[in-house]
Amino acid sequence: MIIALIVLLIVFQWLDAWSPKHLYGVIYRWARWLLFSAVAAEVGVALAWSGYGPAFGMAFLVWFVGETMFYWWIIRNISESDGTLFPRFRKMQRPESWPVQKRFLKLRDLIRAKRFQLIESAEIDFGDEIVEGNIRLFIFRHISKKIRLDVWFFPHRFKNLECLFVFQSQSGKKRLMTSNLNYAFGGFYPETYSVWRHLYVSFPGLLKRHLKHLRQGKYHCDAMTRNPIDDLNHEEYLLEQYNIDVGFLTPPNHRDDYGQLTPDGKFRVWYSLWLLNYVGFVK
Repeated sequence: MIIALIVLLIVFQWLDAWSPKHLYGVIYRWARWLLFSAVAAEVGVALAWSGYGPAFGMAFLVWFVGETMFYWWIIRNISESDGTLFPRFRKMQRPESWPVQKRFLKLRDLIRAKRFQLIESAEIDFGDEIVEGNIRLFIFRHISKKIRLDVWFFPHRFKNLECLFVFQSQSGKKRLMTSNLNYAFGGFYPETYSVWRHLYVSFPGLLKRHLKHLRQGKYHCDAMTRNPIDDLNHEEYLLEQYNIDVGFLTPPNHRDDYGQLTPDGKFRVWYSLWLLNYVGFVK
C-alpha cells in the first residue's frame, strides 16, 4: 500500500505542477494524507505502540488537525494582509501579452472560432499573501454582444500558467455567471446573481453549460456594451459592500483592529478550502 501511495503521490504531484488541473491536486492531497497515515501506522506497529487500525486512525486525525491549523494560519495572514479580497482591475500595460505556449495559442483560435472577439485586457494584483504574482485577464465578447468571456491566467508552479474561464450575461438587473474558477471564495452573492461553477469543465463544455443555463432560465439577455474594466470594478465594489453588509467582511474602519474577515468569514473560507482541496468542489 505504501509503495502504491508513493507512486500515486509522485505522479499526481508532477501532473499538478506541469498540467494544472484541479482534480490532480485533489488526488495528490489525498495520496499525501493517506501516505502519512499509513507510514505512521507502520511505525506504531513496529514499535509495538498500537495496532495498525488505531494508529492509522490517530495519524489520520493528526493530519486533519495539522492541516486545519495550517489553513487557519493562511486565513489569518490573508485577513491581516494589505491585499484585498475584492481588488480592482486595471488596463494591461502590454495588451498583446497573450501567453505564447502552443496550447494557449490553440485556445485563442478556438475562442475566435466560437465568434468571440477580444475587447480588452486587464491585470489584477490580490497581494502576495493571497495570490503570488499578477493575474492576467483577457476579456472577449460574443458578436451578439450578449455573452462576455473572461479568460483568467493565474501563475502556477514552475512558471506555468493555469487558465480558467468565466462566462457572463445580463438580463435586466440579473447577473448570470458560469465559471470553472477553482478558488475558495467563501463569500456571498446578492440575489441578483446566478452563479454556476463547474470546476472540471473547460472552455467548449463551459460555453455549452452557460447557454443551457440561459435556456433553462428563459432569460432574455441584454447587450453588454459597458466598458468591461469599469463593469468589473463596479461589480467588485458592489460585492464588497454586500459582503460587509452580510457580515463576511469587517467594515473598513475596523480592519486595523480586527482584520478584513469577520469570524464567520474566516470559518466560511476555511470550510470552502476543505471542500475545494479534498472534496473537489465548492458551493
